[in-house]
Amino acid sequence: MVTAKENNRNKTKHKNNTSGKQGVCHWTDNKSGLNYWKVVIHDNDGKRIQKHFSIKKLGNDEAKRQAIECRKSLEQQFGCMGD
Repeated sequence: MVTAKENNRNKTKHKNNTSGKQGVCHWTDNKSGLNYWKVVIHDNDGKRIQKHFSIKKLGNDEAKRQAIECRKSLEQQFGCMGD
């Protein structure tokens, strides 16, 4: 039997997902107006981890690629199934 916490960690991506990868989204900082691809995941203690990849510095495609690779790596690290 699995816990609710485990089920939540292993959800599939939402139908309105634009990145193609669960936990990766396009994000605009309200203060600076800068655009990022953002990775969000919860570690094994439930702590939220976020990483940002600047579109201005990396370009849209490279920032998105790095964000997706980061998410995959974190899923392996924390034992998430992902999508």
